[in-house]
Amino acid sequence: ATVLERKPGKAKVLFVNHGNVATLPVATHLRPLDVILGTNRIPPVAKEAALAAIKTRGLDDDDGLGAARLLQTPAWRKEVLYRVFCQNEGKLVVALNQPGNPVSINEQIVSDGLARVSKANEVEALCAKMIHSDNLSSLAN
Repeated sequence: ATVLERKPGKAKVLFVNHGNVATLPVATHLRPLDVILGTNRIPPVAKEAALAAIKTRGLDDDDGLGAARLLQTPAWRKEVLYRVFCQNEGKLVVALNQPGNPVSINEQIVSDGLARVSKANEVEALCAKMIHSDNLSSLAN
C-alpha cells in the first residue's frame, strides 16, 4: 500500500494490488512492509490510469459523480477492454471498451454530457508521446 495522505491518527491509503483507497487508523492497521514484498520485486496488479482525451469534474460535482457512476456501471465485476495510448505523469492514458461495443466508455461519458473533450493542445501533447497517434487523435474529435 502507498500512503496518499496523513491526518492525526489516520492515513489515506492506496492499495496497489487492486487500486482501492481507504482511510485507516495508523495505530491498528498500518505496519511497514517487508522489503522482499515491495513493489520493486512484486509488481502491483492495479495500474493507475487516466481516461484519454476527456476531462471530467471532481466527485464533489454532480457531473463528476455521474461520470464516475457511468464508468463504474460497465466496469464493476465485468470484463472491460482497455487500449493504452501512452504514459503521462506516471499514469497510463487509456480508452475503455466493453467487449462487442464499438463506442468507448470515454465517448459515452462525453456523449452523456458528463465530461468534455480535452483541449486540442492537451491532445497534441499526448500524441507527441506516442509512436502512432492516429487512434488518439480520432478519439478526441
